[in-house]
Amino acid sequence: MRFVLDTNVVISALLWNGSPRQLLGLIRKTGFGLPTCPELMDELARVLAYPKFHQRIIRSNTDINVICKNYRGFVQEIYVPKPIRNVCRDLTDDIILACAVAANADLIVTGDSDLLVMRQYQNIPIVQVPKALQTLRNSVFRSGIP
Repeated sequence: MRFVLDTNVVISALLWNGSPRQLLGLIRKTGFGLPTCPELMDELARVLAYPKFHQRIIRSNTDINVICKNYRGFVQEIYVPKPIRNVCRDLTDDIILACAVAANADLIVTGDSDLLVMRQYQNIPIVQVPKALQTLRNSVFRSGIP
């Protein structure tokens, strides 16, 4: 399985405990795919620099460069050859859809209502973290991955 995580899910997983972190950990443990693209990596670095995350990053005894480097170490960075334009009501989210299509993803995981309202794109379900966790756990159970 391949999961494309929206930046809001990645930040939650990297900076807080909770279901996004559980999802990221389980994806890593199973070895399932976690594709992303340079545009989403750039967005991650840019959003982590928002003042609202400053104290959280300091309390984690790290910095934005280390966070991004560590994340880059376990994702599969892909090239998005075909841009998708004017699909999502928030046009900045079109890159997530394009990345998912280019990666032949099984799920797009987000907390963003502009994406969630779509429910799917080109037969790729768009779900929140709890549904992604359920799907992943079911897949692990069926495949017998420890």
